[in-house]
Amino acid sequence: MNQLTVLDRIARKAMKEALKDYNKLSSYPDLLQGRTFESFYNSEVDKEFRNLERGLQLKPRLDELLNKYGITTKKPEKLSENYFWITLRPGDEHRNRFTDFKHLVLTKYLTRNCFISYRYAWEQKGETPETMGHGYHIHILAHCPNYLMKTQLIKDTKSTFKKFCNGDVPDAFVQIEYIRTNDHFNNIRAYIMGYKTDSWKDEACAMDKPWREKYGLDDLYGTLDLDNK
Repeated sequence: MNQLTVLDRIARKAMKEALKDYNKLSSYPDLLQGRTFESFYNSEVDKEFRNLERGLQLKPRLDELLNKYGITTKKPEKLSENYFWITLRPGDEHRNRFTDFKHLVLTKYLTRNCFISYRYAWEQKGETPETMGHGYHIHILAHCPNYLMKTQLIKDTKSTFKKFCNGDVPDAFVQIEYIRTNDHFNNIRAYIMGYKTDSWKDEACAMDKPWREKYGLDDLYGTLDLDNK
């Protein structure tokens, strides 16, 4: 980062803070005590330079601690092609239409040419035998090099599932994440392979197995190579 960039950031932040403080006190002359906006701005600039100086003094110590504990600060490695994490969950009013939803996914969605390869898993939100199957949904890890914009994929996906995942229906949603880095991909890979880190999901995960058995579902489908991308 060059000196001009640093100075520009300091000036912008000082301007923002000075405007906030000045506008807050401008309606109260007694509190303002004749101070001009310039005085507020100069004070903020001085504060930012002091913070910068303090940060430069602490940086060697910070680097020492990062090295000691093996923490890296390098930028995450970006993926060379487009991968997306897609979650589709029908609303509760479609609780008894899993077979229809599954048919739509397999015949009208995953057959699109935009999906070069993918992995997907079926899950549900029920935590007891009585609620098993409630909140059923699908997670898809997809390789889609032809989709350059996440917004277009969201638009096309919502159009396909408008009868099931209408946003006006409680608990229904289409959620799509653009996977930008190797770390993000690895986290998603672990999740779709069943390695959940949220303890509050344990009850629902326990019900996934009997629910899948009921519908003859495997734990994981697809041909996307999870080790080489």
